Amino acid sequence: MIAESVKKPRYLEIAGQLKEHITTLNSGDAFHSESEICRQFNVSRMTANRILNYLGDEGYIFREQGRGTFVKRNFQAERPVKYIFPDAGFTSSANGDVYCREGFGGALEAAKSANLEVEQLIVSVGRKYSKINLSAIKSLSTEDKVILPYYYLHRSDFLDAFSSRNCQTVFIHRQMQIDIALREYYQNWHTVMIDRCAAMRNVVSYLAGKRRKRIAFLNYTAHPDAPFYKGFIEGLAENNLPYIPELSLTGNYAIDFSYNSAMQLIMCRKFRPFDALITMYASQAIGAIQALHDSGIKVPEDVAVVSCTDEQHLESYIQPVTAVNLRYAEAGRIAMNIFNEDCYTPGATEIVTPELIERETS
Repeated sequence: MIAESVKKPRYLEIAGQLKEHITTLNSGDAFHSESEICRQFNVSRMTANRILNYLGDEGYIFREQGRGTFVKRNFQAERPVKYIFPDAGFTSSANGDVYCREGFGGALEAAKSANLEVEQLIVSVGRKYSKINLSAIKSLSTEDKVILPYYYLHRSDFLDAFSSRNCQTVFIHRQMQIDIALREYYQNWHTVMIDRCAAMRNVVSYLAGKRRKRIAFLNYTAHPDAPFYKGFIEGLAENNLPYIPELSLTGNYAIDFSYNSAMQLIMCRKFRPFDALITMYASQAIGAIQALHDSGIKVPEDVAVVSCTDEQHLESYIQPVTAVNLRYAEAGRIAMNIFNEDCYTPGATEIVTPELIERETS
């Protein structure tokens, strides 16, 4: 007897036809939606979804929620995208840097959705910026795709060594004054910028909308190009509010130090009254709120408090604190998708706008 041939499932037949069609398309081109496949091949949505999942698993396409389905280039022969770190501990939940953890998490999420790979590249000995691992940097080549966060911008020795490798680099720029001074190094990279200056302007406008007229600021630096300080000055001007030097203090971000700084403001409140307080760091907000409570000043009835960073579990603090989500995870996702979608453009900049989260302290 002649054995009967085994017929392929319908979804595999259609997937085979679509594979041939994909070879005529370019990386990043829009691909058929579920409904288009249903109409073209007269199949159910369940079958169409199975076809798309199969093509995604095979590495031919990738899907983005809210945007659609796109052709994926063949990454099998390419190296993983490198994400630079001072050390692996920077992503730990206990001792790590929260922004590093969020940024890398965003990049991992974007890589997973496109069936790609991203790996850490450790470029210093321990968490000491002074000890650069040059051999790690020298392992890079022009074929490498690299996501570079902001950690080493104060190290010209790192920047000189890294720039000489001529990698395709996406730089996560958190808009610090030192970034401006070293622009020559990164002006030819593709940049993802977290607009912290705009975030501060939005905070001031938010407080002005709450009819707060005299705003104090606990800062970490009064450098004129520092984004939060610059945004504070600009925000006051935009809302016709006065800048009162005595209400703008600069110092350590530790909770106890911030408590003392807030006490300084409170002691002169009779002569320099304020009805809102912005802090650069979450720890400063915690110290300031403790000082206000200990002084019998009600938050937010007497003084509203807003932190420019949303960390240290401010949402679950004894009085949940209004804060700014700087959206480092979104910056990491955008950085990875620049490579995913083959849209790397030297000199281009993508802007991430931080989000104000209103809670009980304002």
